[in-house]
Amino acid sequence: MPQNSEEERLENMQKEKLVDKCFLGEIKDPFHVIKREKPDIIGLGYDQQHELVEKLEEKLKEMGMEDVEIVRFKAFEPEIYKSSKLRLKI
Repeated sequence: MPQNSEEERLENMQKEKLVDKCFLGEIKDPFHVIKREKPDIIGLGYDQQHELVEKLEEKLKEMGMEDVEIVRFKAFEPEIYKSSKLRLKI
């Protein structure tokens, strides 16, 4: 279970200087934000696993967005900084 709610995580991401835009997804249409924003790059966390992530490339092609680059971020010392491990130290 995440340490922070979706809203708290969104708020924290929006404060980051390197982040241009940040959105929460939609349960009814998980690709709505992608269709609306038409990004050049989609960044995924190193541990982000979900059926939607697995079908992302295929879905982008269906939407005519095959030029969108999908970037998988590398973990930075997850044995130290993964939120589930940090929670144990609190």
